[in-house]
Amino acid sequence: MSTTEITQEFMDQKNFNLRCIRKFERIYGSTWMSNGGELRTRNLLTTLGLVQGQRALILGSGGGGEAFLMAQRYGVHAHGVDISSNMHQIAMDNLALKEKKVQDLIHFEVADMMKMKLEEESYDVIYSRDTILYVSDKESFFKKLLGWLRPGGKLLVVDYCRGNIEDSTQEFEDLVEQRRWRLDTLAHYEECLRKVGFKDVKAQNVSDEFLRFITDDIKHLMSMRECYIQDFTEEEYDESLFRLKGIQGGLREGGLAHGLFEASK
Repeated sequence: MSTTEITQEFMDQKNFNLRCIRKFERIYGSTWMSNGGELRTRNLLTTLGLVQGQRALILGSGGGGEAFLMAQRYGVHAHGVDISSNMHQIAMDNLALKEKKVQDLIHFEVADMMKMKLEEESYDVIYSRDTILYVSDKESFFKKLLGWLRPGGKLLVVDYCRGNIEDSTQEFEDLVEQRRWRLDTLAHYEECLRKVGFKDVKAQNVSDEFLRFITDDIKHLMSMRECYIQDFTEEEYDESLFRLKGIQGGLREGGLAHGLFEASK
């Protein structure tokens, strides 16, 4: 796999150009960039025990879906960070449509999460979904996250992980290379979290649940094929289907796993 560092230019031009973002929203719903969209996020947030007035850092805030949900449903102050200026633009456009009391709870920022400097012990919650897969040195990164959390604060990470490399398909490996993912095993994630000092670490393989969401997303995309092609192109439809089926195949064959990681400070 390429060892080239992820840059804003790469993310804006390749993974998340404005047209790609609109295609993601067509599949997952407005403001959502990840499989399962709002439904899956609602399920995930219930594990955090969010309380009104808390401060949450969202890494890879995308179109703003998680931030809006935290602010509207729980009254949480949400700080969303994304390396993509395109994502930031979309998130700010979406934020402008919200009522003022929600706007007052949310701050979006364009930043490289590996390089940004934040005040120590300033967040009650750190949340990341399908984002840390871009980080090569996960141990160093988790050490930074631990520093940003207040004592008793909670971390929730959901991410693509490496399964059994022997079971991996070439289609899936091509997708990994194309997206510049840096996949590690669930065991390595757990080891890094414990090593840097997180407490109450729980690592769960939620691949079966994730596979159901991916399969539903594929069915949804196939059901709107004609409309999708009218708004985009047939080639773009094929590319979107290829990407989803690549993930689906990775899960089924075992080369890909999906991990849910919870920890506290």
